[in-house]
Amino acid sequence: MKLQSYFLNPKYNHIGMTKKIRFLISVLPLLCITFISIGGTNTINGEVYSLSNDKAILGRYYQDQYIFLDTVKIEAGKFSFTIEDNLQIGMYFIQVDKYKIIEVIYNKENIDFSTDYYHHKEDFLEKSSPTNKRYYKKIHEQQALQKEIQNQRILSVKLGKTDFEKNLAKELYKEAKIKLSNFYEDLRISKNQYFTDGLVLAQFQPSADDNLTVQEQQTVVKTSYFDYVDTQDTILLYANIIPKKLYNYIMLYRSRSLSPKAQDSSYRKCVDQLILVNNKQSKVTDFLFSFLVDNFTRMQIENVLPYIKSEYLKKYKKESIVTEKIDQEVFKIESLKPGHLSPNFSHMDIVG
Repeated sequence: MKLQSYFLNPKYNHIGMTKKIRFLISVLPLLCITFISIGGTNTINGEVYSLSNDKAILGRYYQDQYIFLDTVKIEAGKFSFTIEDNLQIGMYFIQVDKYKIIEVIYNKENIDFSTDYYHHKEDFLEKSSPTNKRYYKKIHEQQALQKEIQNQRILSVKLGKTDFEKNLAKELYKEAKIKLSNFYEDLRISKNQYFTDGLVLAQFQPSADDNLTVQEQQTVVKTSYFDYVDTQDTILLYANIIPKKLYNYIMLYRSRSLSPKAQDSSYRKCVDQLILVNNKQSKVTDFLFSFLVDNFTRMQIENVLPYIKSEYLKKYKKESIVTEKIDQEVFKIESLKPGHLSPNFSHMDIVG
């Protein structure tokens, strides 16, 4: 019986309005339950043996931020988080102790895992959910292939005594590199179906052949560092992968043998290359500019900031928050020079 027919049909006029209202009140809870079930929730259930901590913290990554979402009690090593279905898919972290973080991939599904705090097996998250199974299985495959390349490289040095051994070692090393390359190509094809494959691809670490000079090897690594990163894939903003890659990439341009002027020039080249490969998606570009400003400031590499402002901010129309940050930092630097009256401001001291 439709509610509209029940209230408006003349056939039911003999029924008093009070009874109709009572009927409506009795039906409302059922309607609410129906609507709630459509929305749905998921759970993250964990059990960590040998754990002394009494609470677990759930958080998510966004850009280079750690955002805490919920805290629950740990009872006999067990804990459970209730997750609303509309939560952003991506990489989440569970802090079960001061030095222990477990990273899981949330994809609107229940996650269940158990592990030992001190001696957990590396594959325990493969059993937690279908999404985590695929992600961690691919991560372990990637690590195994990279280890095989390293082993073959070591064997080529140890066993390369005769021409036959040298040629055999080279062939095995080449085969190992081909396997890893095919692995990445398969992920590139499947990442449109499985977003986790894009997260695995982004963790690609380039390597150069040993027969190249040190400078040539560095050039190969720098130019291919982001080959498998899809900068248009905004899901990477919700994982703790790109910030690590960006920081490590900046370190590739750092050298103690360079003079201060040459070092600044090297960092400018770093900025040029980073913006070249990360300028295809506005959200990623926004994050990149903010990351560069914050980290160059934190590492006290402030001479690069005016270069970023003059060469790129106007071009990409990032003239609001990021420009304001740079102006503030440049003002602090200028105020610290001899002969300038320094106003009140805060400046980060990373040394003392």
